[in-house]
Amino acid sequence: MFNEIGLRHAVPERRNGVRFILRYVKAPDDGPMTISLTVVADEEAKYVLAVGETFSVRDETWVVARVDPTSDDVRAVLRLVE
Repeated sequence: MFNEIGLRHAVPERRNGVRFILRYVKAPDDGPMTISLTVVADEEAKYVLAVGETFSVRDETWVVARVDPTSDDVRAVLRLVE
């Protein structure tokens, strides 16, 4: 079973019938880096999360494990909390 999902900007990733979409990464000089995430399962949910914050989808809990805003292809990694 895969316990991580790598997201690229605006490229949907699927896992068990759930779509995860990274909308943007915000890296302000005076605060924590956050991501804007859309999750589509039974309904659509939108989140703004910092690294280390969690969210739930159906019966699973996910955490924003890391973000790399400096790559040419901005990436965020979500990890399933077990």
